Amino acid sequence: MNIVRSVKRICAGALVVCAVAGVAAAQTPQEEYVSALTNMAAHPEGMYTLHLDTTIPFLMNARANQTLSIQTRPFAVKGHTDVQSQGVKPVAMRADVYARQEGDAIDVYHRENEGEWIRDSVKLNDSVPIENKMTATPKIDTTYFQGVRKTGADTYVLTVDPSKLNIDAILVRLNSVPTAKAYNSQELKTITGVLQALKESGPIDITTYIDKSSNKIRHAEVPLTGQLRSLMKYGVMSVDALTPAERLIADQVTDYSSVILTVDYAPLPDNVDLQVPDYVKKSAADRFKDAIKTGQCEPSTR
Repeated sequence: MNIVRSVKRICAGALVVCAVAGVAAAQTPQEEYVSALTNMAAHPEGMYTLHLDTTIPFLMNARANQTLSIQTRPFAVKGHTDVQSQGVKPVAMRADVYARQEGDAIDVYHRENEGEWIRDSVKLNDSVPIENKMTATPKIDTTYFQGVRKTGADTYVLTVDPSKLNIDAILVRLNSVPTAKAYNSQELKTITGVLQALKESGPIDITTYIDKSSNKIRHAEVPLTGQLRSLMKYGVMSVDALTPAERLIADQVTDYSSVILTVDYAPLPDNVDLQVPDYVKKSAADRFKDAIKTGQCEPSTR
């Protein structure tokens, strides 16, 4: 009997230990969310599709679609943007872009509406391949996280809190960038007003779907209507010449305006080629040479 009791006690103790360990190992919704974000930051390779739908009554009904493919080894980016807008000033615009690392710089090739290809270079601190700088455990800043709740087996809602914006710190950072222009008092006033409007725009609930097999976010819906309306109200308040009737109309337009951003992620197809095509490089190089001949730019040192 004593042996039986001892075995029972041991089994009961083991069950308690397992239960405690299970509780300790279980992740909270925020920990699961941050884990997926960390994984995507460490392994950004993939194809991203963004849709931005904006409605401002009487003024604009716009849709922007963008695809962005990222390869890390070797580092290469290919993107395409298509914008369609109906309203006071109809807009139809498309753009293409390629990017690749060349030594201590990133060469960016871009064009709009089937126009000429243009090459710009972004200087890096060194020539170490970008893929070699990617860390397996990047730190995710959760300063603006108000909380994460799980609404389904693989669905999460992240609440972002714009009220945590530190406007003074952002202004200091803006002025500390070596290549940044010097802002005059009016520009600083406008920037401060925009940041304050965003700070007061209310929380953002981002609905996301996390693929557990890859631990990556496959879909996200970001409603930005509150932020749009807050910025529009700031814009209306900044115009002194409006009559009371005009302000009333502007307020009504603001109240019916909306914007939502959706982002989808998918792995890159096998054997995908994101390298800059030779004809693009040649076209951009020929354009650059013509610009030098006409005195429109200085010869490149690269």
